[in-house]
Amino acid sequence: MKHTLSFGDDDPTLDYIATHVFFPIEVPEESDYTIENDLSLARAAYTAVRAYSAHIDDALKPCWGSIEKTLENLQVSAQSGHLRKDDMISQLHNMQSGDVLALLIRAQQAGVIFRKQENHTLYESFEASPSRDAVLHTPGGLVYTYSQLAVEVPNSVFDDPHFQTELANFLSRPGDVEPDPPNVPPSHPEYITSLLNGILRSVGRTVETTGVLKHVRDEVGALEEEDGWRRSSLWLLIRIAIQTSLDRSTLGRVTYKVFMLFFICNLANDANNAGLSSDLLHLMSAKVLRRLRKLGSSAPSWISDMALKTCACLQDTLEVRAVEIQNTKPRSPYWNPSELDLVNDTRLSLPLSDEYIRNALANHAPLDPPAQLKDYVRGTLEDFLSSDISFFDRAYSTDPYVALYDLERSVEEDIDDWIAHVTDVNEACTQLGNLMEVYLSSASIPYMDNPEYRSIMALTAIELWVALDKLVIEEIPILAEYSPEIPIWLLQSLLLREDNEPPPPFPRIPVPFRSLLPIACRTFGAIRWIHSRQLPCSLLREFSGSPEFQSSFRGRDDMEHSG
Repeated sequence: MKHTLSFGDDDPTLDYIATHVFFPIEVPEESDYTIENDLSLARAAYTAVRAYSAHIDDALKPCWGSIEKTLENLQVSAQSGHLRKDDMISQLHNMQSGDVLALLIRAQQAGVIFRKQENHTLYESFEASPSRDAVLHTPGGLVYTYSQLAVEVPNSVFDDPHFQTELANFLSRPGDVEPDPPNVPPSHPEYITSLLNGILRSVGRTVETTGVLKHVRDEVGALEEEDGWRRSSLWLLIRIAIQTSLDRSTLGRVTYKVFMLFFICNLANDANNAGLSSDLLHLMSAKVLRRLRKLGSSAPSWISDMALKTCACLQDTLEVRAVEIQNTKPRSPYWNPSELDLVNDTRLSLPLSDEYIRNALANHAPLDPPAQLKDYVRGTLEDFLSSDISFFDRAYSTDPYVALYDLERSVEEDIDDWIAHVTDVNEACTQLGNLMEVYLSSASIPYMDNPEYRSIMALTAIELWVALDKLVIEEIPILAEYSPEIPIWLLQSLLLREDNEPPPPFPRIPVPFRSLLPIACRTFGAIRWIHSRQLPCSLLREFSGSPEFQSSFRGRDDMEHSG
């Protein structure tokens, strides 16, 4: 007898259940969640649990019956997109000792499990769907420990009607409020896993329970977070509720593994009957065999026979489909080389090419129009040092690389002559500062991914700093006595060519960096000295070396004493 879950051949929810249970390599990009799909998944799990009860010993059927009741209640909560307050109050009120109530708060992507015992009720909560960032940035599968901590609430409190009403109101609130801030609670699992835990600890206490370690496989669709595909959080809740319940009972974890194999065998038979894709059927066969292998010698004989029969049926279907594909392939075309007329078949006939050939032989072929050269804006150092930097902006907009090359070449070749003819130091410093600012901001974008060009940019900036340093020292000679205090690696880390003909704009690049460093970095030392508040010392030294300042100070001092 072939075991199935009684899905129809045209049931649209079967493909949804198979995708989320077996998790194929290629998943949909868009979200396939609907209330009908999740409800069908809950019903399939409930049907499998009821069918599996035939393989449970009579002495253990009460324990298995609590799992049946858990999934029966889960179907009720899955009938709408959120938990309904009246349904929850009824389910909480009807819980008996040994019952387990599993709930999915979809708005917060949190799972909640209540376990009623003789004197108290355990409350457990967990994140029912990993965060988008955790799925995207974690290599391999995610590993979670579920239901390791719980809150123990005395039944004298838990059975109170007012407590159950407020608890149901809290859990159902995310789906009942209007979507208008600030009434909407935060869409985060900690609204349940942390906030509700803290509330219940005020009437109970935290206890340690036997948790389960699960390797969670999930995927994020290519679309945005709201519309992209995610694996069903309801399926994760079903597995955790069943596994934790069995682990803490006499049935044990082996029963959970056998049941999961039983469930996917039934689901695979339904998928085979419905004619799902060959890729999905092959994946089902592989996963059935993998679960059977993991059970090993602990697998009952009946589940081994069932798994092997399921895989055999899937393999038969795949082989039939392969034969059909081979039969529908077009046959190869007729081929007999001895019947080919190679001479006539390879003779080219070009009746309209006579005029072209005569023109080509007479050299009368039309000439292509001359290429139009781009009108580049070229300039000298004087042009680039214009007070408003307008020439550089115009040249850069025409061609950035030509403009940057002209500036770097002119700085390398003409900066010393330009310094020698400076008459207004203040204006020259302003021009150099403006040019450095616009050059660095403009060159950083086209040079971003080229370390050699960025090194040239750094050296050009240092050349401009050297020129500015020379002008400042000419105006304030005392600054020349201060050490630049710049580490030698600043220039040693540049990437430069070592050939005999270095590329423009720096033919002086092979000069040892150490000889360039004192000149290149003196201005940096002056700025560091000014910002370290050593300026009063320099003024004092300037005063001591100037007879004119000393004479003026003595005259003012005499006037103050005489007054």
